[in-house]
Amino acid sequence: MELEDVMPLFSFLAPVDTCKDCIASALETLKPTTSWEQSIAVGQGADGALCGARGFGVAIEALLNFLGSEHGNTYALARVFAFLSGPPDYGLGQLDTTGYGEQYASKG
Repeated sequence: MELEDVMPLFSFLAPVDTCKDCIASALETLKPTTSWEQSIAVGQGADGALCGARGFGVAIEALLNFLGSEHGNTYALARVFAFLSGPPDYGLGQLDTTGYGEQYASKG
């Protein structure tokens, strides 16, 4: 099943010029998580899907496929800003942080 079928990617896109204040407000609510919080948050849902995982690589791949697809040159000059509250821990691009101690965890 394609991501576009589940949730249209237009629901994730926001023009910076008209949404700057809302974007800034949303970013202020992000806080880094410790590795302990991370391991507690990631679980498996009833349908077998991971809950709480950060699949950044998968999300970026879907976004770039969307922007480069049938929309022609509409997004030729698009800029992609990505803000993460922690390291990607699922799928393409995941970081294996198991070898790092708590001294490297964000204390935000």
